Order: sequence, then structure tokens, then C-alpha cells
Amino acid sequence: MDKLKVMTIFGTRPEAIKMAPLVKELEAQGIQVKGAEMTMIAGTPTEVSVADAKKVMRLIDKLEELEDLQAVYHTMDITDEIAEALDE
Repeated sequence: MDKLKVMTIFGTRPEAIKMAPLVKELEAQGIQVKGAEMTMIAGTPTEVSVADAKKVMRLIDKLEELEDLQAVYHTMDITDEIAEALDE
């Protein structure tokens, strides 16, 4: 018998919380859950200038250095132009 493969995609944190009972039931049925990942994707990307993008990235770098912080998210729309400028 082929192994059952299940992939779920959901949009918000409340939806993720609602998935917990499903994961527990799959495990109870002997179906191995290999992994899970939560990714934040901006629903409304924000256009910024190169100068503002550099400021935001400096702030994000500083925030990520804090021990108490687990994740930092932004809504910047990083265009090719901005990506190139940030690499400089």
C-alpha cells in the first residue's frame, strides 16, 4: 500500500490553531507527521524607496539581535532594484 501524503495550506494564525486537532488525529491513526512550518506572507505589500528599505533592514538586523525576540516580519515589497541596493 502506498503511503498517504497530506499537505495543508492555510492563511491565518486562527486557522493554524484549528489544524492542531487534525494533526493529533493523523498521529493517532498512525500517520507520521514529518514537519510543519508557519510562514508569514504580507497580504498587502508596502512599496518603499531604496533609502527606506535600507533603514528598515537596519532596524530588522538590530531587532534580530535581541535574545527575547523570536521572529521579525515586514511588509516591504522588495523589488529587484531594492534587492540590488541592499546587497551593496
